Amino acid sequence: MARARHLPLPDAPTVFFPLAAVHAAVFVPLGLFTAGAGTEPLTPASPTGHGLELLAGFLLAALAGFLFPRLAPMPLLAATVLWLAGRIGIWSATEAGAVVAAAFPVLVTLLVAPRFAAGGRQWRNRLFALLLAGLGACLAAATLAGPVLPGHWRGNLVTAALMLAGGAILYLGGRLLAPAVANAWQGLAGTRETRLQPNLEALMLGGLVLLVLALPAGAPWTAPGAALAGIAAGIRVIRWRPWRMRHQPDTQGLALGYAWSAAGFLALALAWITPLPAADVIHILALGGTGTFLLHLMARTALQRARQGVAGIRLLPAASAMLAAATVLRLVATPSFGGLHGLLPVAVGLWSLSFVMLARLLVNLSRQQWQGLLANLGRG
Repeated sequence: MARARHLPLPDAPTVFFPLAAVHAAVFVPLGLFTAGAGTEPLTPASPTGHGLELLAGFLLAALAGFLFPRLAPMPLLAATVLWLAGRIGIWSATEAGAVVAAAFPVLVTLLVAPRFAAGGRQWRNRLFALLLAGLGACLAAATLAGPVLPGHWRGNLVTAALMLAGGAILYLGGRLLAPAVANAWQGLAGTRETRLQPNLEALMLGGLVLLVLALPAGAPWTAPGAALAGIAAGIRVIRWRPWRMRHQPDTQGLALGYAWSAAGFLALALAWITPLPAADVIHILALGGTGTFLLHLMARTALQRARQGVAGIRLLPAASAMLAAATVLRLVATPSFGGLHGLLPVAVGLWSLSFVMLARLLVNLSRQQWQGLLANLGRG
């Protein structure tokens, strides 16, 4: 008698990557619509609430899928329910809803940060653990600001969380791109293997530390750290020469997200020492950097897990182009760059479409895991 075929069960990437993609596709237009309808100011429809939910809902779901340890089905289900409950809670603008929403950033911190803090003698891993812990603490506190904590804390906490998120992306990006670029270059004539560039990474991380330490003092003291991080990251990505990686769109997309993040820190440094409003240029880091990098991180991880090549996946370069256009159009819609508000729905549509395409890819790639779950439920 033939043995029954055991299909793999869903794990953190299978669950949280599609949730992050759907959240990114739906949340931005929904937040824009409710903002126009005059929703309460502490919901995600407000500017600070909008940024908070983009980080606590989208970014943390993507990081959970990538960094969570292997979880048994019931703990994974509990984490998923907690994330979903947090999305409902943040829209309720109530004390109970805020407490529920603040729980998921704490959970991510507890499950992920200790793994890097115990990373032997690698000070960079420990610093990344501190970035994650700070990110989780800022997002949890920002979620509680208003219903539980003083409401005027929220803006500074969301700004700090975005800086820490950008720093986490630069760290992860370097760790992923160095070997990926080396592998991509193996098929190109006349190139040599790229190293991690540890000196530039150390300068970048030092700039991030200076930036975080200067956040309580505010501008212009935050500018030097942001400039140092942006310059070091920019030199790294230029030396990786991503324009030569058209045959590896997943690696090229990660590098593009890294470049957007570097540009975002440089733009913020400029804004903090000039009359240019930081609120106008922060979209370079939030949309271009965070959105592009996380989209390609999720797509690349899912394709690797499915043992599927990227050569025929047209989604990746198309998504990079749409997110780049969305970022530029969002900038043009701000007062500092033209104030063309009529382009804002176009930017939102391009952003949402790119993540709808990603969600479809992720669901197709994880179909076997969901079939395994249904088969287990049927046997139960």
